[in-house]
Amino acid sequence: MLAIPLVGLFNGLVEGRVFTLTWLLQVNFGYTLDLWVVAFGIVAMWEFGTRLMHIDGLSDVADALGSYAPPPKARAILADTNSGPMGVAAIVFSVAAQIIGVHAMMQRAGSTHLSDAGHFPASHFPTSAVIGLILVPTVARISALILCTEGYRAANPTGFGALVIGTVPKSGTTAWTIAAAIAAFFGGGVLWTLVALAVIALAIPWARHCSRRFDGLAGDCLGATIEIASAAAIVLFSLTA
Repeated sequence: MLAIPLVGLFNGLVEGRVFTLTWLLQVNFGYTLDLWVVAFGIVAMWEFGTRLMHIDGLSDVADALGSYAPPPKARAILADTNSGPMGVAAIVFSVAAQIIGVHAMMQRAGSTHLSDAGHFPASHFPTSAVIGLILVPTVARISALILCTEGYRAANPTGFGALVIGTVPKSGTTAWTIAAAIAAFFGGGVLWTLVALAVIALAIPWARHCSRRFDGLAGDCLGATIEIASAAAIVLFSLTA
């Protein structure tokens, strides 16, 4: 689990290259490409790259928390493969927030449509936007790492969560958090550093809330954390870019 932020880093590098390719096509060839299309493609790659597992976790957790049921019943809802209205709404809001955030991030590096040849001079490579796209999935997985840190326990002793929850030393989580904060500083200065730290820190009360409601944490909680943290990070990065 200590390596899970590397998965986010890999995903971020892929999405950063997608935006870099968009920029290069516009600068060198004047190729027109709507940033909404690029934003949709980037978020789709984030989601389908993990076989929609995190969206599924978000849906299950939203339904379980929204039921206000006691822990045994809430855990049964977590295990249900069907999505209720709360789960569907959570997916829609999360994906929409991510698409809007990615679009806003890229828009700050140029125009709504990359249609004017030379609008992005080669000397003005949108480094900040690329770093932001790399950071988002990385920070999201560091947030999920919080739920796997020592001190938390799994709600189901036989599920996926039991394999990873409570297994990560606090020093490992701290090291990844510091690394993310440093990278955020180079991407957007002090504001981005504070955003990265805030998103990761918010995983602590979130983990405690889920642990209390489910009498322990489940694997679905990790997926939900990644989705929520991704949406929060990209929106806040775009607002402070």
